Amino acid sequence: MVESLKLSYFVGSYNINHKLQLSIDHLLMFMQETASRHIDLNHFGWHELQQEHQFWVLSKIELHIMHTANWNDTIQVETWGKKTELLSLYRDFIISDMQDRPIAKATSAWLILDTDTHKPVIPDRYIQDFPSCPHRNAIETKPQKVAMPAGIPYTESDIRKVHVSDIDMNLHANNTHYIRWAMDEIPLNFARHHHLSRIAVNFNSEARYDDKFRIRTAQNNLQFTQQMIRMEDNCILAQIQTTWQED
Repeated sequence: MVESLKLSYFVGSYNINHKLQLSIDHLLMFMQETASRHIDLNHFGWHELQQEHQFWVLSKIELHIMHTANWNDTIQVETWGKKTELLSLYRDFIISDMQDRPIAKATSAWLILDTDTHKPVIPDRYIQDFPSCPHRNAIETKPQKVAMPAGIPYTESDIRKVHVSDIDMNLHANNTHYIRWAMDEIPLNFARHHHLSRIAVNFNSEARYDDKFRIRTAQNNLQFTQQMIRMEDNCILAQIQTTWQED
């Protein structure tokens, strides 16, 4: 069993934002790939779960960013499993440069869903066999709950739709697309003069092909809180909170 896994990633021109820095959605792609490779090595990956009519989903994540990675940098992403509570399996990450200086750290909670019902499965057999480092924490606390702040007005985006290009192998929008959609609602002038220091995301429901949704965005100084609301049933698909610092 492989307790932890560290992989290196080159930051190419296709991974950066308008400030020539690694974009948050692409950082999360690197993290998701590392997690996927880790569970593959331990025989709990997508192919193995498909045989059980199950699949992994990200439920919550909290990411703290200390430094930005730039175009042409190479970064390292290390991940390991932690404890399991009820239906949630916890996983942490450390992102560093090639000299092992920390860039970011994260903690996350994952669920296993049934492919037919799309309801969570009690992960009994994974608890016993999945390798974990229960006393090693990138972030001491569990991923935080996100809620829209009371008394702060919000803006609402135009109606958006989930397209074919948003869908992953589980036939729902990949979690990194939620982040990209949320970042689209941050005013450009604000983003040009600030950098992201923390992001917390609660993934509440799957967004599927052709779903239509709006994004509500409330700003409180250097913090944005956002909700993605499906138009058909007013279901909250996700809640995202970002904290920024001036450049």
